Amino acid sequence: METIAGYHLKTTLGSGGMASVYLATQESLDRQVAIKVLDASLIDDPLIQAQFVQESKLIASLNHPNIVQVIDQGVSAQGHPYFVMPFVKSITLNAVLKRNDINATRKIDIAFKFAKPSPMLIAMGLFIATLSRVISWWIMTATFAWWILVLQVILPVMKNPI
Repeated sequence: METIAGYHLKTTLGSGGMASVYLATQESLDRQVAIKVLDASLIDDPLIQAQFVQESKLIASLNHPNIVQVIDQGVSAQGHPYFVMPFVKSITLNAVLKRNDINATRKIDIAFKFAKPSPMLIAMGLFIATLSRVISWWIMTATFAWWILVLQVILPVMKNPI
């Protein structure tokens, strides 16, 4: 198990393709936290490491009651990037939807609460997509301008054009 200064890791809450999440105690405040640690198989990939750090910074920049904040980040003693979030004991939306003791109206209400951050995240996605389109347009425009320069200025003055 990881060694992270200031935290006592207790158990694994879950793991996926990129990272594992541990239940831990933040020693300075004696509170439970969740720590997401990049998988050992990915630490040699600088792009993956950069994306992991970017993910923590993006989450930390969001302020919404349905999004858990990032409260710390760093690198473990084993060299694995991590970030820390408050631990929220809960059940999955899927588990709520399968329960027979909750009526349909309440299930819909809970599902909408899960979906509330979506407009903010969609807006961020649209911003990123728009920025991507602007960059692509700029590259295409620059490439097009380069070919105009080649065809109209450089080739005509060359003695032996291709």
